[in-house]
Amino acid sequence: MAFPVNLILTLVSFSSLLHLSSATFTPPENYLLNCGATTNTSFFSTRSFLGDSSTQGSTFLTADRSISLSDQNPPPDSPALYHTARIFPGGSPPSPAYKLHLTTTNATHFIRLHFAPFKASNFNLKSAKFSVLINGFSVLNTFTTNTISVKEFILKIDSFVLEISFLPAKASTFSFINAIEVFSAPKDYIIDRLTVEE
Repeated sequence: MAFPVNLILTLVSFSSLLHLSSATFTPPENYLLNCGATTNTSFFSTRSFLGDSSTQGSTFLTADRSISLSDQNPPPDSPALYHTARIFPGGSPPSPAYKLHLTTTNATHFIRLHFAPFKASNFNLKSAKFSVLINGFSVLNTFTTNTISVKEFILKIDSFVLEISFLPAKASTFSFINAIEVFSAPKDYIIDRLTVEE
């Protein structure tokens, strides 16, 4: 499969990459979005996620149609970040759900997507089945989950714009997301060339 021009390399789904030390590296790009929320939410005390229904957060939301959803009866030990979700109904022409403007191009970024299904109103998020695209390239295909799931990727973005799209599968009428993290990696995090000394 050929990779599109604006997504060069490395799509890696991983489970153990968590945090870069703030003492040694401060990412120039650092987006933390609390999807479906009107207010900011703290996660692990020091990290504040911007509500995408707030005045500032809504500037990143570009979907033609979407619904804010709240869990009215969340588990007592569930992080507040997972008490809201953004729903994208099917049946409309696909369009990017979120658009983030980057300050650098041809740079490596970490992207973390949070999915925490719950039941609310007429939606059971456990029944959702959908694909996720980043700048037009599929990173999740016919994805579904019954429990909290965090999907993480490393992408080298050859563009000043990062677009994330959620496309419902034919068997599902909607897609959803609870939170999004996008932050840039150090320049030498991925080595483009390997020199072998003889």
